[in-house]
Amino acid sequence: MAEHIKMTAKEAKQKAEAIRKVILDTYHNEVKPSPFFTDLRAGTLSRTRLQAWITNWYSFALEVNTGMACSYHQFVGFFKRHPDLENRIAQKIGEEFTTPAIGGHARMLPILGKALGVTAEQMIECELIPEARGLVDFFVRSWIDIPLA
Repeated sequence: MAEHIKMTAKEAKQKAEAIRKVILDTYHNEVKPSPFFTDLRAGTLSRTRLQAWITNWYSFALEVNTGMACSYHQFVGFFKRHPDLENRIAQKIGEEFTTPAIGGHARMLPILGKALGVTAEQMIECELIPEARGLVDFFVRSWIDIPLA
């Protein structure tokens, strides 16, 4: 487990920028050039693949949103002592569940799914692909099961 080190504001900003760089590099080197996104941008992605994506994205979005709410619950004692940070997570969770309307963007996905020929039942009953399941479970389990120093 990583050692917890108290940082100055400048060090924290540098650390956050380094993490952001890793994320952006991963996107530019692995996600953006992937066959899925290359075909999507070119307009050549098959309807079947797009249907599978929207079906999985619906379940993924719901699970990520509930995972964020879970993290707030897990650390409510911390957030009560740091209202500035509580405001940030509350705003993020609130946006996820209310933008662009009540239920958040996940509620918009069945509309898109219907336009693509995917039923609401298919979206609701979808089991995430292993990569998405692993990502959600890692996120949630990290907050719940990994002790903080």
